Amino acid sequence: MQAVRDWDLYAGVPLGALIERRSLRQIDFAPARPALIRRAVGQAPAGSADMERIGTPAKGLPALEWLLWQAPLKLATPECAYAVQVAADIDREATQLQRDADAAAAREATPEEATAAFAELLNQWVGSSERLRWADLDKPRREAASRGEKDTPPAWPRALSGQTSAAWAAHWQALARLAAMAGSAAPAPGAVLVTLEAYLRGRGLIALADRWAARVAATGAAVDAIDPARPATLDQAVRELTQTKRLAEDEVAAALDVRMGFSDADGD
Repeated sequence: MQAVRDWDLYAGVPLGALIERRSLRQIDFAPARPALIRRAVGQAPAGSADMERIGTPAKGLPALEWLLWQAPLKLATPECAYAVQVAADIDREATQLQRDADAAAAREATPEEATAAFAELLNQWVGSSERLRWADLDKPRREAASRGEKDTPPAWPRALSGQTSAAWAAHWQALARLAAMAGSAAPAPGAVLVTLEAYLRGRGLIALADRWAARVAATGAAVDAIDPARPATLDQAVRELTQTKRLAEDEVAAALDVRMGFSDADGD
C-alpha cells in the first residue's frame, strides 16, 4: 500500500517524464478491465517481452489491485503468476521513469524552456484538480445513481483495497504542495519547490496570493472532511474544487502570464 500511496502523491500532477512516457497510463490505467485481465492470465506471460504483448488495460496498479483483492489470491495459481508479472512490469516502467526524470532534472533549462515548463505546470495543476473533482469524486457517484444501483457503491478509486480515502488525500496533497506555502516563510533561494503562491507574492500580488492561499486551505479542509457515507461532504468538496479551479484559471493564470489550454481532464 505504501507504493500505491507514493505513486498517487508523485503522479497527482503529471509533469515532465510522466507525460512524455505516458507513464500514468502505463502504471495506473483505470478502471481495471476484469475480462481483459482474465484473458491475460490465460496467456501466461513470462518476462518483459511477453508483457509487452499484453494490452495496457490489463496491466498496472488497478489490475494488480483487482488480482489481489477481488478474491483471495492463492499461491501457485495462474492468477498469482500473472500478478507477479504485473508487479514486475510496473517496476520496470517506474525505474525508467525515474531515470528519465533524473536526467531531465540534471539538465539546465533555457529561459524559453523554463517559461514553457511553468505554463505546463499551471495547466496540469488545473487539469489535475478537475480530475480529482470529476473523475475521482463526482463522476462515480453520478454514474451509480444513474444506474439505480442503491446497494452497489460507486466505483471509487482504490475501492477494492479499501484505500479510496488515502487516494483522495494523496491526490490533494500533490496539488496542495504545488499551490501554497505550508507556512509563512518564503522559499529559500535555490529551493527545488516554489509554489504558485510564492510566485504571486514574488510579483507583489499580495492580495491575490492571500486569497489563493485561503482558497487552497478551504479546499484542503473540504477534501479532508469527505465521508462517502455523507453525500453533503462530497458536495462540499466538489464545490470547493470548482471554485479553486475557477480562481486558478480566471485570475492566477492571468497574473502569472500563463495561457490556459485543454487537458485530458476537461469535458465529461
